[in-house]
Amino acid sequence: MQNIERNLKTMILVTLAIKIMGFIYKIICAKYLPFDVMETVAVINPILNLALVISCMSLPILINQKVSKNLAQNTYYNRPFISNAIKIILISSTIILVIFSILTYCLGKYVYQNSYIFIPTIIMMPVLYFSNLSAIMKGYLEAHNNFTRPIFSNLIEQIIKLLSIIVIIIFNQFLNSYRIIILIGITLTISEMSSFIFLLKKIKKMTPLKLTQLSSDSKKSLIYPGFVLTIFSLVLATYHFLEPLVYYYFTSHINIPRENTSYIYTSLHGFILPIFQVSSFLTYILIKILFPQIAAKNEYKKINNILKKAFYTLLLFEGIIFIITFFHSELLLNIVYKSSSMAHIMKIVSPGIFLTFISPLITMTFEATSNGKILLKNGIYSSIISIIFLIIFSLIKQTALYSILISSILSDILYLLFNMHDYHKITNERFISFKLLYLIPIFTVIFFINKLIDHPIKIGIEILTFTFLYLGLFFRTIKKNTKDIPSI
Repeated sequence: MQNIERNLKTMILVTLAIKIMGFIYKIICAKYLPFDVMETVAVINPILNLALVISCMSLPILINQKVSKNLAQNTYYNRPFISNAIKIILISSTIILVIFSILTYCLGKYVYQNSYIFIPTIIMMPVLYFSNLSAIMKGYLEAHNNFTRPIFSNLIEQIIKLLSIIVIIIFNQFLNSYRIIILIGITLTISEMSSFIFLLKKIKKMTPLKLTQLSSDSKKSLIYPGFVLTIFSLVLATYHFLEPLVYYYFTSHINIPRENTSYIYTSLHGFILPIFQVSSFLTYILIKILFPQIAAKNEYKKINNILKKAFYTLLLFEGIIFIITFFHSELLLNIVYKSSSMAHIMKIVSPGIFLTFISPLITMTFEATSNGKILLKNGIYSSIISIIFLIIFSLIKQTALYSILISSILSDILYLLFNMHDYHKITNERFISFKLLYLIPIFTVIFFINKLIDHPIKIGIEILTFTFLYLGLFFRTIKKNTKDIPSI
């Protein structure tokens, strides 16, 4: 118990530092890098993420799951799992590197018509090896409740990226856009390699990393379950990969200027979403700590109790984030970017993000309990429906420009609703009650405070009011749902 609480405190501090540095990194990029650099990076990221998803084979999740179950049963010999996982990763990363190198060339030349894409993406491709191997090591360590080494490896990675972008900015006047993108790719590879070396030193002390021939047991426990989770991750990654392609293609057919659609897409992915990624640090911490606990449990009632505690903890935090991003988007963007021109975009996406903040916890639960087929089904349904609506709204003149915002919100909401339905169907348990409707009058009070008070201090009044009303209405529910749960 003390070890978990110590891990939690360390993770909160280090993760917050990582998120803040990542936020600063995004701000520096947004303020000092040319727009065409930001646009190209926004195009490269989905390509790289898709390559990572396929080559990773979901092995870090399976390593965490299998080792956690073994440790719960006092089985400590887990060398075959990590050894075979490393061998699989080396093979899959090599195959995907070759395939995506060819794919990137074709996309840059024929689809995006952007000559900046190919070489920087090739330079970034070694990230596949370092990132995937690091992910396996993190899963192995986290299964042993060692969260500090993985989180500090992320910190090292973020420090290198931040220092590198500062150096690039200093010499910005001597570099053209193409060279800046190449340098960003090189620094990304260096940061991932540094994180990998840091983790490798710890793993080698715990277990010898000798590559062994794949056994039939390894195939059953790693390759086959990993295939389902990989297809699921591939579905989501493919959706995000197709999203800009569909958006640009269909809006161009009704003569929406490319610079207008590029502004919306780059504003969303390059400026708005990074702000929300900073606020997701608590969700990230809870998922990391709770995954081994849920994977080791066999009773859904105990799992549901853990989710209840996580849900009510996040609800208070996410409610405060929603107040800031929705009611004070202009102030927030002025502080961060010294411009509030994108405030209307933040106001559109913030309700959807607030409504779906619980989604990562449900996904993590299905992954930890070997229900990958459910995630795959729901991911396919939500992605297909959202792509269809993206096409429809992109062909309507009045909604075309903001169609990508509508489809993104719709995708997240549908995915959550499908998962919630299946969660109740499998477990016959609920962790969300109708008492949550009390949030409607609470946010109504916040709305009137926002309209009636014309002073910067109102943001503090709104946050205090929300916290007071939330705890007043939900304290008994929180206490009832968490009284029998060990501290996380």
